[in-house]
Amino acid sequence: MMSEKLAGIDHTVVGVDGRGAGWQALVWAVDDVARTGGRLTICHVHPVQVITRPAGRLATGPVPDEAGRALLDRAMSIAGSRLCPSRIETVTAEGDIADELVRLSKAARITVVGNTLTGHLGAELFGSTTLRVLAQAHSPVVAVRRLPDRHGPFAGHVVVCVDGRHPASVTALRYGFAHAAAHDLPLAAVHAATDGWPGDFWMDDRLLEVNFAAPPAALNLLARAVEQVAPDYPDVPVKRAVVGGRTAAALRRAGQSAALLVVGDRGRGMVSRLLLGSVSRDVVTHAGIPVAVVRA
Repeated sequence: MMSEKLAGIDHTVVGVDGRGAGWQALVWAVDDVARTGGRLTICHVHPVQVITRPAGRLATGPVPDEAGRALLDRAMSIAGSRLCPSRIETVTAEGDIADELVRLSKAARITVVGNTLTGHLGAELFGSTTLRVLAQAHSPVVAVRRLPDRHGPFAGHVVVCVDGRHPASVTALRYGFAHAAAHDLPLAAVHAATDGWPGDFWMDDRLLEVNFAAPPAALNLLARAVEQVAPDYPDVPVKRAVVGGRTAAALRRAGQSAALLVVGDRGRGMVSRLLLGSVSRDVVTHAGIPVAVVRA
């Protein structure tokens, strides 16, 4: 159980399970906490185990989790290379890792998980920890498959999906600006245009550089969205970009080397708290970079 001292304190929760994506998630979370302050909660959950005694009676009491303790020791060593011990806490539990991370997310600023999505919808709907946490967490969630490289049009940027229609888009933009400000990164507000698209282009708000002609509707949409948030973060350099094609594919192309790709998710219908929207699911499944999913 998480100690009471963390209640109400700005902190990040990360799950570790010993797999490669989990270690990448831990490295991302440690860097985030080192730059933004607060505390880090490292969570490991091992499955419920039942031991049958020779007489057929079930054993009672907790089952030792030696592998889990070794895993947490390694995680603490990684986190301790950047953070002082007083800013790190570990949580161990028995049961389901997704359920535990969702529970911990109630008091978290952000929840970080390794991205293990494969694109097989049936398996994801019923067995993916990543998808369940993304859909059900009470905080924004960052899914990390691997850390980004430094090549591409928006390398090192926080890339935010802007559709201009739904509250989740504005929430995502605010989260993106806050992350960019905390990490001293530039931000690229990206709109995917499916109609009247003449080719990808972008505008640098400080240099007023424009590549290609822009559909006025797309420019106006981006301007309105950015102007709601940008005045609160005057030190964040901003680019506004319009990319063409299907929304999820366009966002992956724009964010292929971004420091973080941020997507607002509104879900759909009665199951909106159980399932991700199609764009969010597609981006998280196929993007190689860290992706933050933010709900309205």
